[in-house]
Amino acid sequence: MSLFKSIFNFSRLWDEIWSRIALMCGLAVVVAVVTPFFSPLIPQAFADRIDEDAVTQLVSILTNSMLVVSTFSLTAMVSAHHNAANVVTPRAHRLLRSDGLIHSILATYLSAFVFALTSIFIIKADFYNTEDFAALYVVVGFVIARVVWSTIRWVSQLSSLGTLESTADRIEAKTVEALHDRLGSPFMGGRAAVDVPSDAIDVRANRCVFVQAIDTKQLAELAEQADAIVHVRAVPGDWLLPGDTLMSIETERLTTKMQSQMSATMILGSQATFTSNPVFGMTVLTEGAERALSPAVNDPGTAVHILRRQMTILSEWEPEQEAEEVDYPRLRVPAMSPRDLLDAAFEAIARDGAAFLEVQIAIQDNLAQLSKHADQDMARAARAIASRAVAYASQSLPLEQDKVRLRAMGRQSEQPTEVVTSR
Repeated sequence: MSLFKSIFNFSRLWDEIWSRIALMCGLAVVVAVVTPFFSPLIPQAFADRIDEDAVTQLVSILTNSMLVVSTFSLTAMVSAHHNAANVVTPRAHRLLRSDGLIHSILATYLSAFVFALTSIFIIKADFYNTEDFAALYVVVGFVIARVVWSTIRWVSQLSSLGTLESTADRIEAKTVEALHDRLGSPFMGGRAAVDVPSDAIDVRANRCVFVQAIDTKQLAELAEQADAIVHVRAVPGDWLLPGDTLMSIETERLTTKMQSQMSATMILGSQATFTSNPVFGMTVLTEGAERALSPAVNDPGTAVHILRRQMTILSEWEPEQEAEEVDYPRLRVPAMSPRDLLDAAFEAIARDGAAFLEVQIAIQDNLAQLSKHADQDMARAARAIASRAVAYASQSLPLEQDKVRLRAMGRQSEQPTEVVTSR
C-alpha cells in the first residue's frame, strides 16, 4: 500500500469517533499503571501529606461522574447531528461526525472514567505502595484539570452545535479547502488533458463507485516504469458505472500486474467525499438552500444566505494554468469545470426558488459578477445559468413587473465585460 493511500485511510480512521476515544482510554490505562514509577520525583514533604483516602475520594468522584457526563455528551452530539441533518442536509452529518474537537472532549471524559476505574482496581489490589499515592494524587489533579478545560470548551461548542450557521460554516470551509487543493496543484500536478489516442489501453470500473482520491505520485512513478503516458479520465467526485473509464494508458509495454497497480492508485468508495471535490461541497450547501425553500419550511432568507456563501467560495476561482515544469509530466488530467461548480451552486436553487423574487435577485446578482470574470469559461457558464434562472422565474413569478426586472438583470449578465478576479 502506498504512503498516500495509507495516510488517506488513516485520516478516515482518525475521523471516526471511536478511534480517538480508544487511543485515549488505552493511554489512561497505561498512565494508571506507570504512575508509581514517578513517585521518586514527588517531594517527600508533599508525599507525607497524601494518603490512600485522599486519593480514593478524588478517584471515586471521577468514577461516579464521568460516565454520566459522557452519556449526556453523546446524547447531545447525536441530537445536534440529527438537527443538522434535518435543517441543512443529511450529507452534513458526515462532516459533523468528523469534528475533532467533539471527539477530543468525549475522549477526555471517557478516558478519565477509565483512568479512575483502573486506579481503583490497582488500589484495591494493593499494587500501590504508600509513597505512590502522592504521585497518583498529582496525576488525578492533571486529569481533573483536563476535564474542567474540556467542559469549558464543550459548553462553548454546545451553543452552536448543529445549527444552520455553524454547519454552513464547516461546509463552506471544507469546500474552500477542496478548491484550494485543486487550484494549488493545477491538473493535479500533471499536464492538461489532450485527446486520447485510439490505441491507448482503457482501465475501467467494475462496479458503481465514486472516485474519492487519486495517488498521483504513485501513478506517475508507475507510468515512468512503464514508459507510459496516463490519461486520467475520472477525477475525485466523479460517479462511475461499471465499464466507465478510469484512465487510458498510452504505452507499448504494459503488463497486467502494472495495469492493476495503476488502477489501485485510484481510491474508490460508495460515497462522495469533500476531499479535493469542491463540487460536492457546493452541492451540500445547495441542498441546505433547497430544504429552506421547501413548502414545509418556506424560508427564502436562508437560501439567500447560502447563495452569498457560495459566491464567497466562487470568488476564489482561478483557471488552471499549466506550468512549464510540472511534478508529473506523464499524467494528463482534465481541468476543473467552472460549469460544474455553477450548476451545483445555482441550478437547483434557481429551479426550486423560481417563485421567490429575493432568491432570484440574489442569483442574478451573483451571476452578473461571475459573467464578468476574467476566465471566459466561468463567464460563459454564468451567462448560460443566468438565462436559465430567468426562464424558471418567468414561469413562476406572479407579477409581470418582477419578471421584467429579472429579465433586465439577466441582460446585464450577457455583457462580456471582463473583470480580473483573484484569490
